[in-house]
Amino acid sequence: MLAIAKRDIEGGAFNFGERIGMGRIFGPQNQDDDIRKTKALIELLHDKVIDDREAENLLPYAEEICAAYVQWRNREDTECYIPPQQEAVQAGVEQLAQETGDMAAVVDLAERFGWSFEQVLKMPYLDVFTIWKVDASRAKFQRRLNEVLKQKAK
Repeated sequence: MLAIAKRDIEGGAFNFGERIGMGRIFGPQNQDDDIRKTKALIELLHDKVIDDREAENLLPYAEEICAAYVQWRNREDTECYIPPQQEAVQAGVEQLAQETGDMAAVVDLAERFGWSFEQVLKMPYLDVFTIWKVDASRAKFQRRLNEVLKQKAK
């Protein structure tokens, strides 16, 4: 049996590039079976190529990874989400998100920190999550402040 030291995905022990890779593996567009997904996960997270038999033995680990990934995505959706303003919806922000996907976040972080795409992809995921969470908190505060100022100006 292949010896693989489990990674603590639930605890955030992965980088941003791996988070993007897990999204592609677990995304609805990926119609691979569980064995192929497990093989892809092991290659992504452990840099090991395994055969189908080894993948079958690692299915419970892949299920743990999937559950942890879903947990992090749910946290992103609740803690880091900023609802788009009506004008952004009218202008097609959903279409923009579909067209740019994860690369929009990579480009944004690279520009903010003056880093290469490769450096951003190697960022610890917990750092990216924290940046997104702070950005969301600031944006929500700014919207509340603007509303207070708007009411005060009336």
